[in-house]
Amino acid sequence: MDDYLERGSDSDSRAGSIFPNPSEDRYLILQEIFGRKINSTNEHYMLPADVPEHKRLDIQHEMLKQKLGGLYPREVASDVRRMMSRQRSENESPPAALDIGTGSGSWAIDMARQFPDAEITGMDIVPANSNHEIPPNCSFECDDANLGFGHYPKCFDIVHARGISSGISNHPKFIKDVWDILRPGGLFLTIEGNVGLFNKDFEPITTTDENHPDFSWMQVMMLSAREAQINRGSTVGAGTKTIGWIDEMGEVWRNKGHFAFYIPVGPWEEPATSKERFIGTLMRENALKFLGAVKPLLLSNGVPQEIVDHWNVMAEDELSNGRTKTYTRWACTWAFKTITDEE
Repeated sequence: MDDYLERGSDSDSRAGSIFPNPSEDRYLILQEIFGRKINSTNEHYMLPADVPEHKRLDIQHEMLKQKLGGLYPREVASDVRRMMSRQRSENESPPAALDIGTGSGSWAIDMARQFPDAEITGMDIVPANSNHEIPPNCSFECDDANLGFGHYPKCFDIVHARGISSGISNHPKFIKDVWDILRPGGLFLTIEGNVGLFNKDFEPITTTDENHPDFSWMQVMMLSAREAQINRGSTVGAGTKTIGWIDEMGEVWRNKGHFAFYIPVGPWEEPATSKERFIGTLMRENALKFLGAVKPLLLSNGVPQEIVDHWNVMAEDELSNGRTKTYTRWACTWAFKTITDEE
């Protein structure tokens, strides 16, 4: 399983083949900021949109897939299989799923392989960079989720969104927009990571004392990134709030669910199975690559270059040597669109 960490190191020569727009458009929506390619269309989202970042997202995708036991939690697995494999008449549209904030496109590609008779669309503000072969039933589009989905009226059986909250300015509106594009009975599934670390007792790390056993340089960077996201107008903490926003919409949603889970940053948990250690290893690799990804956000928020560089060196040493035992927290939320008497 460790071989996964080395995947995606080849040339990204195939990346352009999954981008339907003219090649010059690709560069109009990207700008270089502090040495990384950042989107130029959404001021809220400041993580990179380049090949190194998409390789990080591939690692994160594999980590979550291992943790959940698949592309979706077991609580909705039978519903997903039923919707994506349903029989249809000659004039009926095929099953369809939309992956909002598709990033490297890994979730969309895997779903397309798992359900070859369904149409899977990956959407993001920049083109996906993927070295994987794209199945014929998988396509990618560039759109900003903040602008709504008026061109997708009731088009999808499933809408999936993962790790997108920092790019969303109005999350309740976003959820309403998702409801609009779901077919009756359709599933909305979202997973968000907390911007911050937790100690071995699953408590938020708050100490600033470098001599405290819970002190973490990675947490220093995470909390600074959280502040920068707030300053840019991003939705922070959406993972724990999403179920409440869904509840506020009333009976238009049914069969709602939510749970949180923790992933160790590194294979330090004892006792642990080989799979659990692999998940921790993937999370540590994800975190190490995140150190470089978050630099433009911190620098754009006014943190001096020398401070960011110092944090980066200390956090990399902390992660590589496993001196601080930390967890990340993730929240998974789902709901089904209510079927009315008219439908």
